[in-house]
Amino acid sequence: MTTVVSDLRRTAALAPTDAGTWSGLAAAYSRVAAFHPAAAAFARHVALDPGDAIARVNRANALKRLARNLEAEKSLRRALTLAGSLGPASESLANTAWILGRTREARLHYV
Repeated sequence: MTTVVSDLRRTAALAPTDAGTWSGLAAAYSRVAAFHPAAAAFARHVALDPGDAIARVNRANALKRLARNLEAEKSLRRALTLAGSLGPASESLANTAWILGRTREARLHYV
């Protein structure tokens, strides 16, 4: 693990209820292609700040890297419910629908 990941893990241990810290840790994990812990850290962020649509999109993207596409789809749909029109969520949902073989639905979500 990188120094950044180690530092953010210590920070998260000291401030376990700070959603921003979990987001930073998740992003750091993603940068080093550690998608299991990234998805878990994004899930923690979402648990602490359930209204954060971008955190849900980021979690979905980590889940997609783990081929957990149905979970990713659920997270993306919730992000769209929270934020209305959200380009990254729509595009990621289109991609997820495509992966799941729902080409007609995928075309509806491409922006």
